[in-house]
Amino acid sequence: EAVDQRRVRGIAHRMHSLTLEDIRYYFEEDATEDNGIPTVNFNLTKNAPRVLPNAYFYGYDQDFNTIALRHLDKVLRNMNKPDFGITNFSTLEQVAHTFHMAELWNNAKKYYNQLK
Repeated sequence: EAVDQRRVRGIAHRMHSLTLEDIRYYFEEDATEDNGIPTVNFNLTKNAPRVLPNAYFYGYDQDFNTIALRHLDKVLRNMNKPDFGITNFSTLEQVAHTFHMAELWNNAKKYYNQLK
């Protein structure tokens, strides 16, 4: 049976910017750094690989109690770095993208749990 390309694109979209902390928060508490989930590398320096073989441990600020503020902090902490993240997005667009992805992960969690 042919794979539904729309479904494949949807899965790829949901995976592209996951961090290890996001995987642990939304899907698997005990996920390891060797998780096999390829993601984009937000480090865009000249010789850095563009795709990472595993969702990496970002190091969210644990002083924030909610994942939303941890995501916001990730954007704001890096907003003036020319070699980090989505470089053609404004800060507001980056915040919107981050919250959009969190919404997708939160919605996917119920389906993931049904498949476990």
